[in-house]
Amino acid sequence: MKIITLIFCLFTCSILAQNTSSPLEKKTQYRPLILPSAFITYGFIGLKNERLNALDLSLRDELRYVERQVHLDDYLEFSPLVAVYGLNLIGKKGVHNLRELSKITGYSIVITGVSVASIKLLTGKERPDGSDFTSFPSGHTATAFMCAEILYQEYKNESILYGILGYTAAATTGYLRVYNDKHWFSDVLAGAGFGILSTKLSYLLHKKLNSRNKRRYLP
Repeated sequence: MKIITLIFCLFTCSILAQNTSSPLEKKTQYRPLILPSAFITYGFIGLKNERLNALDLSLRDELRYVERQVHLDDYLEFSPLVAVYGLNLIGKKGVHNLRELSKITGYSIVITGVSVASIKLLTGKERPDGSDFTSFPSGHTATAFMCAEILYQEYKNESILYGILGYTAAATTGYLRVYNDKHWFSDVLAGAGFGILSTKLSYLLHKKLNSRNKRRYLP
């Protein structure tokens, strides 16, 4: 149970860290990319590092199912994004309207999907259950954290609770991937990094494209 608590604290702290501000943080828009990049770096190091491999094995033995698998992760990964669109439909608007939100979501899906699929093919890491060689990084976890980051970005000015709830759902998805013996911890951590980073890059891309379009149509 201590390990489970650690995992939830790790991901919940990531959302709390993003909500803090200082004069130094306001000087650069790229500072928030450090944390997800660190998650990804950990995952890549874990591909060859004996100590991290030993940690993966230890966590697998502690967290994986005893009697039966739980397939909630197949649905929970999308829940933060469903919440975003649900809130919009009931009239609780986020930072962007539905059209702009859909553009950002589309960018995020493409960046996440292409990056995760490409790295799975390049690394060929075997899953813990031996079912195939597409373990690294965790696609479910990447999608879950992509969706959680969108929820956070859209409603961070309303309440930090939206972000915490979204990231809790994402962290639960990551935990269940280990519990179901489908991924190693390092796969999950890297997947979280890819999901968060892809969404942050999508917001930056959307901002730059909008600025370019505005300059183009200025008289």
